[in-house]
Amino acid sequence: MNASAPLPSSRRASAGAVRALAASERGRAPGPAEVVLLPRADPRSRRAGLLAHEDGLTPTLELHWGRTLELHVLAERRTGAELWRHVHLVTTGDRRLASFGAIRLRRSSVSRRARVLILEGRVPLGTILREHAVAHRRRVSGFFEIAPVRLPHAGLGVGNEPERLHGRHSVLVSAAAELMAEVVEILPAAAGE
Repeated sequence: MNASAPLPSSRRASAGAVRALAASERGRAPGPAEVVLLPRADPRSRRAGLLAHEDGLTPTLELHWGRTLELHVLAERRTGAELWRHVHLVTTGDRRLASFGAIRLRRSSVSRRARVLILEGRVPLGTILREHAVAHRRRVSGFFEIAPVRLPHAGLGVGNEPERLHGRHSVLVSAAAELMAEVVEILPAAAGE
């Protein structure tokens, strides 16, 4: 698969894909007007630099915060060959919220050892892929804004401020050009500070 080739339309970010991945464990998805797709990361946002790249978000946030990140699983569902999961990444030590993630992973797309670690739910996916040298490519397929009040389970609220949160939708593709995972990553309001 050519790294510069556009993604097939089914692999591009859509408001529907973001809503589906970000739906709460009770099935409550943000409504159509609550997700705004952006043509690129908003350059006015101090968090744009944390999102506007093709690298994994875990190492980017670890550099930003100067700490490693821990995974906290909020909700999980296993259906057939897929794992659906909502997670928080928090900084080690002070446990500051670094991001909310929603992941749909094809379990067969990773090695047995990596799959065991993923299913244990203690280490961020990006860390597992890096430490186990899982061959893959990440393609950022879109950026979006979302209202924090529509993601109450994500813990990304900003107090009384109705600030919109920024995120990205990515697709991870194996060396064999097969879909490994779809990932939505949303930064909390304090992430750019």
